[in-house]
Amino acid sequence: MPNVPLHTLFSVKYGSDLELNKQIQSPEGIHFVSRNRNNNGVVARILPPEGVEPNPPNTISVPLGSSSALYAFLQDEPYYSGRDLAYLVPKESMSRQVMLYYCMCIRANRYKFNWGRQANKSIGHIMLPSLAEIPSWVEKTEIKDFGVYKKRFVEEPLPDLFSVLWHEFIYDEIFVLERGESYYRKYSKQGKYPYVSATETNNGISGYVDTFNREGNLVVINYDGSVASAFYQAHPFFASEKVVTARLRDREWNPFLAMFFIGVIRLEKDRYNYGYKWSVEKRMKKSKIALPAIRENEFDYVPDFAFMEAYIKRLEFSKGLHMNTKEAVQK
Repeated sequence: MPNVPLHTLFSVKYGSDLELNKQIQSPEGIHFVSRNRNNNGVVARILPPEGVEPNPPNTISVPLGSSSALYAFLQDEPYYSGRDLAYLVPKESMSRQVMLYYCMCIRANRYKFNWGRQANKSIGHIMLPSLAEIPSWVEKTEIKDFGVYKKRFVEEPLPDLFSVLWHEFIYDEIFVLERGESYYRKYSKQGKYPYVSATETNNGISGYVDTFNREGNLVVINYDGSVASAFYQAHPFFASEKVVTARLRDREWNPFLAMFFIGVIRLEKDRYNYGYKWSVEKRMKKSKIALPAIRENEFDYVPDFAFMEAYIKRLEFSKGLHMNTKEAVQK
């Protein structure tokens, strides 16, 4: 038999569409599944929101958009779900092995949804093997327990980037930007202060000199050379004329906030390839940066600094950043 459309095998349902930051997380709660590629899509456990039924167990969760589109997972427990996520209910009885096989087949179609394409309207038309076409080895495959991912989220759940509100801010609203200075390094004396230039390697450091022009605890952004490369400098350094230093307007940096912002800033790199400079006055100050945000009223938003800091702190390799906190820098 030929392949068949997904909608002939599964009913496509849409989940609870909840925002994780508005829920109460608890070790005794129910799984919250988002557009996460890892840990079976589970990012937390939450207490049941009043009046909201969880998605049924033994269904397949499928993100419909973003870079995680069609990362399908079999959910063996009731669960809540975040934005832009569907779940598939089998129209005929299927074993766990068959459900996992279909997860694999759905993922094989991910390449069709690159470059920002959404699967919202077309997911039901994805072609999958019919039940009669499933290889015999599928039912014979031993399936291990799904519980390996649960402990991590009970102890310290990772905030979900896709379940928070994002808003665009103007660079000049968020940062105080200051251009670096000209300094002829080849004529200077060797010293202990990093010389930060428009490179994209070695944390922006291309040498060491005997003087500095910035006290440290700053984010550095390249506007020339390797444009939109960004780095955090904890200690005093010399900022060259090819870079801009950025201070936050209403608070000081810490390494965790800095790492979140740097990740977002670097998303601009493709925009400024092929010698297209990110001029400070004409372009950078007027550029927009999308950040997790808190809505204060109908028209006003503020960056959600607490969420950004918490997100980086929960990442697996963030412990080393504690060495570059303000207190450590001052010592």
